[in-house]
Amino acid sequence: MLVRISDIKVEARKVGDAEWQRIEELASSISTIGLLSPITITPANELITGFCKIEACKLLGIEEIDAIQKDFDKIQIKLARIDENLFRKHLKVLEIGELLNERDELLESLGLRAKVGDNQFKAQADETMKHSKTTKTIAKELGIGERNAQLKRQIAKDITKPVRDIIRDTPLADNQVSLLEISKLEPEEQQVFADNLPKKADRDSVLQVIKQIKRNAKISSMQKKAKGYKPDNSIQMIHGDFIKECKNIADNSIDAIITDPPYPKEFLPLWKELGITANRVLKPGGFLIAYSGKIYLDTVMDYLKNAGLKYYWMFNIVYKGNCNPKIPFRRVHELSRPVLIYSKPPIKVQDEYFKDTYNCTTMEKEFHDWQQANEPFQYLIKKFSKPDETILDPFVCTGTVALASLMEQRKCIGMDVDEKMIKVAKGRIQEYLNSQKKAA
Repeated sequence: MLVRISDIKVEARKVGDAEWQRIEELASSISTIGLLSPITITPANELITGFCKIEACKLLGIEEIDAIQKDFDKIQIKLARIDENLFRKHLKVLEIGELLNERDELLESLGLRAKVGDNQFKAQADETMKHSKTTKTIAKELGIGERNAQLKRQIAKDITKPVRDIIRDTPLADNQVSLLEISKLEPEEQQVFADNLPKKADRDSVLQVIKQIKRNAKISSMQKKAKGYKPDNSIQMIHGDFIKECKNIADNSIDAIITDPPYPKEFLPLWKELGITANRVLKPGGFLIAYSGKIYLDTVMDYLKNAGLKYYWMFNIVYKGNCNPKIPFRRVHELSRPVLIYSKPPIKVQDEYFKDTYNCTTMEKEFHDWQQANEPFQYLIKKFSKPDETILDPFVCTGTVALASLMEQRKCIGMDVDEKMIKVAKGRIQEYLNSQKKAA
């Protein structure tokens, strides 16, 4: 039947750019071939489905429109509108998930949701189900597969509404891979993510923000644990510049320096100072063992040699699995990390043999990008020092060397200019000590 458009009651709604594009395309089609399918209204002329068709007719100056009348209740009207909206062009992943969830809730309110395991709605032959499609049918018509539809639905369910409201008008709302990563976060982490939205919607950018969120949470946790840290003669954590702080260390008093100095060019002068300090504080025959980058390796080795230290050997950490960092400016997948071993004269050959390669399967970057794995440090500490001897780490960062020293019954003095990392180091040490008490 034909109904005057002015007589149809249309619920007010916000029309986005994508929907206006759809209306304009529909108007062009109607002007060419006419309206192919009618709108749906209630006996009271309330619009059920066909909003875009009405708006397109208005653009063309059409005053009457073909309509089908359905005596639907409020829930049936909502279901019909959801089914119509699911097939709008340019619908975002997040919108599809939200609509599918809303649809499920309506069907559940009617007692039409199938039991767990059935995964379909009960096929009751009532008026509601005659005009409502199953999830499987909708997924098929959307061309996304039932599993994909379920994933979209789960994403929208797991992401909190305040966060969905923040991201729905961003490119993230239509990136399913990125949305999935966000949905895995705890609600409070999701809110932090929403407050620090990445400029790009790609998975790598999202994962970078998520990584920082989780890292900050772990740092905060360790800083709280650091409040229980009590310094003693075995482990000392010092906030400050090692060049200044090491002046308080007596000559010929340190058994080994095991450390991971920064690698970039601007930090090269620190290597020079490290060599000078090592030659003063190490006991004769003591070792300086330092992780190093490769690009300035020649300069670093010159600094250590000029400081009076003697080259002993090159230890290599080989990265296995998915922990091969990229060096973009040389186009290199770095598969190993050189560890320089120098000695304060006279060189004392170790009693035991050591393997000069260590296979490492983890990068352990949970607190800092410069953090290193614990196991290689433990190995080096065991091979180049003895129980109760003192290890110095002038660049202790997150405290891995201090922690490894504690595990191997060595004493350790750790220093760092980053006060936040010193607190993390203290927190990690305290966490380990607490675990040892519980185990005992």
